[in-house]
Amino acid sequence: MRSIKDQIKNNIQEKIKNHIPGISGFELAKKSAVCIPLIKNNDDSYKVLFEVRSSGLDAQPQDICLPGGMLEKDEKPMEAAVREIREELLISENQLSFLGRGDMLYMGNLIIHTFAFELFDYDYSFNEESEEVFCVPLDFFINTEPEEYIIERNVVIPDNFPFERIHGGRNYRWRSNRSSTYFYRWENRDIWGITAKIMKDFTKILRT
Repeated sequence: MRSIKDQIKNNIQEKIKNHIPGISGFELAKKSAVCIPLIKNNDDSYKVLFEVRSSGLDAQPQDICLPGGMLEKDEKPMEAAVREIREELLISENQLSFLGRGDMLYMGNLIIHTFAFELFDYDYSFNEESEEVFCVPLDFFINTEPEEYIIERNVVIPDNFPFERIHGGRNYRWRSNRSSTYFYRWENRDIWGITAKIMKDFTKILRT
């Protein structure tokens, strides 16, 4: 007869052996999808299409970005990516050819799925969310390392936090929240932040 200790051990093994590890907090994060649109040149090289966000938008006005947006209810990331690029560039789905997935960006409260598409027969149209679109040679990103700036965010503790229950109390040494912010300078334009991070990660894949 197995001991209680063995039964507990076997129960733990049964529950955990088929568990697929995830990222804690992933299910609570907002989800978005971003497209990397590639247009082939006559010499078979590629250029990347970017948008300049409208100055009338509340969030990131006039920032340079890639087509994309938040997932709608019950929508899969790939579906959101196709919907967003079609809406923003005023194109049809048959103007897109899926090339592959990039890395996901996990930013605490936001998950960004990235997808690369080749874009065909595009007349440089766009909707009211953008002021203009423009292209940058893909080789620029492959051959250029972005500038990197380290941002440190301060920890803000609410007044009702139970300091008396942790060692050090109000003098507890909180771990600093540091992150890298990247910049690419193309001609007179600054491609920075999440957009620069996506391009940095994407071109890293292409170099391997």
